[in-house]
Amino acid sequence: MTKILVAAHGETARSLVQAADLITGDNKDLDYFCLTKNMSGEELEYTIKKYLDKEKNQQLIVLTDIFGGSVANAFMKFLIEGYQFDLITGVNLPLLLSLLLSPEKEINKKIDQGILEGKAGIIYVNERIKNKKEDKDD
Repeated sequence: MTKILVAAHGETARSLVQAADLITGDNKDLDYFCLTKNMSGEELEYTIKKYLDKEKNQQLIVLTDIFGGSVANAFMKFLIEGYQFDLITGVNLPLLLSLLLSPEKEINKKIDQGILEGKAGIIYVNERIKNKKEDKDD
């Protein structure tokens, strides 16, 4: 089984994991990490290193909130140092659910599908309603 870590600023990661658990049930292979405003850069890196070392024999996908943000940058540092895990930025609930529920065994295909689902889950609803109304009027 693939382990998934959601890591983000504030309580975002905890909230996403709680929402996923609400929808899919408790997931033993799902963790979260919250970067708090009181955490130093050194504490951030120490916590990440400790987690990655603990999970080093596990296939791991790390989902972060913002590309170029402090959380994603800290994980990128460990990728550059040679740690083995997959890192995806821009986490949202559709992406997380897709990864959790996918029967796909090949990790790259699972990730590609998850990213597609994450992007597809971003919809400007007002525009969609407007288009439906225009279609009805024609």
